[in-house]
Amino acid sequence: MEKAALAIAEEEESERTKTSEGFPWYGYLAMLLGAIGFMAAMRMVPHDSAIMVSALVVAFAGYLIALYANIRILIVAFTENVGHGLGCLLCGWYQLYYVITRWDSVGGYFLMGFGASFVAGMAIGAAQAAAHFKAAPEDEASIRQARPAIVLVDVTPQQPTAMILVRAA
Repeated sequence: MEKAALAIAEEEESERTKTSEGFPWYGYLAMLLGAIGFMAAMRMVPHDSAIMVSALVVAFAGYLIALYANIRILIVAFTENVGHGLGCLLCGWYQLYYVITRWDSVGGYFLMGFGASFVAGMAIGAAQAAAHFKAAPEDEASIRQARPAIVLVDVTPQQPTAMILVRAA
């Protein structure tokens, strides 16, 4: 009987730890409020600058996540052996070898860093594209504001047709 009561108590404890583990609700709330604040701030910035700033913020966040993942891989490597840690720190190819050979312990960190680096690279590309497209509307506006050329055609029967091109000042 005591054994059954102990098993029930352990099961209740494990259920309680399952629900209490993980990211807390106020963390999700803080991320949501941060995203809403960022979007509101971007509404106040001119359109061209908003695209550039938001792309750079995403790139910075991606690089921070990639840095975190690489540091976690280094921590695991140094915990296992100082030689593995130094090899991962000093040689990128050894870090790749280390990740492949110990995929169970550091594979998640590798995928996290790879995905974050990919997103950061895409954001940098978006920032460069936004800078490129920013110059195009100014060129179109200056073309539209330029005065058109005036073409005069003389069609008198005594002379052949002559065209005179006069640019407006």
